[in-house]
Amino acid sequence: MNKAEFNKKDTTEIKALINKAKSSAPIYKNWTEKELPNKIIIGNNAFISIKNGLEIIPWETKEDKKRIKKEIRKYNNRGTEWRSFPLSMSRPIYSDSGEYALIGFIRGNNGGNVSLYKKNDSKNWKYIEDIYSWAY
Repeated sequence: MNKAEFNKKDTTEIKALINKAKSSAPIYKNWTEKELPNKIIIGNNAFISIKNGLEIIPWETKEDKKRIKKEIRKYNNRGTEWRSFPLSMSRPIYSDSGEYALIGFIRGNNGGNVSLYKKNDSKNWKYIEDIYSWAY
């Protein structure tokens, strides 16, 4: 979906959502594995066990397994310096209809972004676009 595909109702709803996000206080609450299935959640300055990572992240082919191992090693080898992986992800802020959501990501020394998502017919969320981004 691109901007041209938004109708007037969508545009009005997205503007209201952005205003809601600007006036809302962020909700600071740790995520749980139940809320983010197939994702690895770790604390500050923690490392990821390859064995645990392969149990959490689904893989089907040897190439998938190799890619996951490579990403875990890349993450672990960066030590405690800023990483480019998502270090933090906000709780979603939903539009009044529940059809749209904004989520913020902080990506270590690469900055971050606030992304817009839309719920599709199958009740899954689809990334639409970044509405705001920054770099360090």
